[in-house]
Amino acid sequence: MSTRLKMLLSDFPGVDPAAMGFPREWAEEPVWKQGCEAFPSEVQSPLGDPSL
Repeated sequence: MSTRLKMLLSDFPGVDPAAMGFPREWAEEPVWKQGCEAFPSEVQSPLGDPSL
């Protein structure tokens, strides 16, 4: 999940992580550096589109 978030933020450089409440060096925090195998890829988005 952290990889997907980082990819989305790089795809949309106009989105400000600070405006979403992320601290300045959020990507350096251990929780964002590790993968999240506990979050299965087959879980669907709440909007019903798995690509979101």
